[in-house]
Amino acid sequence: MKPLNLLEMLMYMKKEDVLRKKKEDALRKKLRDFVDKADDNALQALDDFIDNTVDMTFSGAWWDDKAFMAEMKRRWKEYVQGGKVYTHEEAMEMARKAIKSVKRKPA
Repeated sequence: MKPLNLLEMLMYMKKEDVLRKKKEDALRKKLRDFVDKADDNALQALDDFIDNTVDMTFSGAWWDDKAFMAEMKRRWKEYVQGGKVYTHEEAMEMARKAIKSVKRKPA
């Protein structure tokens, strides 16, 4: 399996975005319906859940991690300049071999 070129990646991402948008729209409608029909206890529980989730989601987000972003930029630059890329199958095989080599070493 050959790696996707940039145009193929963008076309694939566009298709995925359309499907994701449809699922998000359906979920938003379902949540609106739930909120409209919810009693006070359910609304309080939802409010607590949202407060806790927002704190966990946005604190220490990956896009704020300078080292992580620098690594992603380095990898992208390497890819664009023709660096070696691996298919999913190749990467999985390398991972399996690495795991086997660790297991074989005596303790």
